[in-house]
Amino acid sequence: MQTWDFNFTLSSREPVRNLFIDPSYIVEHTDYAVLVDGNGVIRHDLHNDTEINLDKTYNGKFSILALPKNAAAAPQILPSFNNKFQLKKIDVNSYTLDLKTVFTNTATITSYIVDTFGNTSIKYEVSDDALLTATINDKYKEIRLRIYALNEYGENFADVFLQPDILTDVEEDAIPTDVKLNQNYPNPFNPTTSISFDLNEATRLMLNIYNINGQLVATLINNNLQAGNHITEFNATKLPSGVYIYRLQTSSTVLTKKMTLLK
Repeated sequence: MQTWDFNFTLSSREPVRNLFIDPSYIVEHTDYAVLVDGNGVIRHDLHNDTEINLDKTYNGKFSILALPKNAAAAPQILPSFNNKFQLKKIDVNSYTLDLKTVFTNTATITSYIVDTFGNTSIKYEVSDDALLTATINDKYKEIRLRIYALNEYGENFADVFLQPDILTDVEEDAIPTDVKLNQNYPNPFNPTTSISFDLNEATRLMLNIYNINGQLVATLINNNLQAGNHITEFNATKLPSGVYIYRLQTSSTVLTKKMTLLK
């Protein structure tokens, strides 16, 4: 979501200031665009309104919130990604990173590019199943990789920092201490989003999606899962815009969060 903030002052002889816009440009380049007054109240849908009337009730401020066209479909970094502890040691000075744990929309990604910033001590390759393998010959200084993911809608990148202590002693991911349900990403979304969660023990788990009226619209998981970090993708292509609730249930825990679908 992109935001632009504006301040304005009305003179005593100007109780209302009129702004005229052409919504065709906004419709072409955004999936969602609204004007919010200085009190945080949405006043105009910029996909439909051509005239904006600024008055004292705006409190001298307004903001434009916009979701660029197809922004949710471009690769995004998962909020659960930790750039230091998802690397795994597979051999002497060799480490792997599953790029499906870094980016969303991995099924649509057409290529990955790895920038070593001119560090010739790093050798790497990316397999067809999005597994990055890096061989580090100099493990006594901080090393940085920048990984780009590209698809037809755009690109994004993630930085991975390798510290000397990590390079010499990389362990498997620690088992979470609690059951945790993370906020979906991206949010708002259209039409896909990723939902991640942590389990502190092996358990039977159900992950359901409900509309705002409490009606079940999808079951994403209904299975036995091992302890650890998990992620799944929700595709809402056939659902209308609105607020949805996702509910995680184990034998001992029930957690819920809200997400917004904008088409």
